[in-house]
Amino acid sequence: MQMLCPIHSADMVEVSISNYSILECSVCGGIWLPSSTLEKVSNYNDLIFPDIKTEAISKSYKFSPTIKCPTDKTRTLCFEYRGVEIDICRNCAGIWLDSGEIEKILDISRPSWKSDLIEAGVQSAINIPDLIFNSGEYAVDAGKMLIDFIAEALSTL
Repeated sequence: MQMLCPIHSADMVEVSISNYSILECSVCGGIWLPSSTLEKVSNYNDLIFPDIKTEAISKSYKFSPTIKCPTDKTRTLCFEYRGVEIDICRNCAGIWLDSGEIEKILDISRPSWKSDLIEAGVQSAINIPDLIFNSGEYAVDAGKMLIDFIAEALSTL
């Protein structure tokens, strides 16, 4: 089944980072991390259940006014962690990150990532999805930073 971007309703393309399978919007570069991908993170289910999948919604969540889960079309819950807005589906536990949120995570996780890329000879004008999915060894590092950040954010809920 084809998944559509919750922002643009554009097709999302499945890409792999290391051992992770992620869906990327072909228009905006936002990404959907399905729960099947996130379950590869140790203790992921312990981090989000039962808070998200039961009726007990913490005050730290709010319903997103616009983002709907590409899997089941329910409104996502939104929370902020270290200045990054993260949308999570209450039903399937997948996570949506806008392209701008991805860049914030990289800035927090590895502040020198832009200068590291320039030093490595990667174009400074590269867009974030291309960086994550198509830049060799650094892509694996960037993907791991995203997943680790999400796990850390969820552990605070």
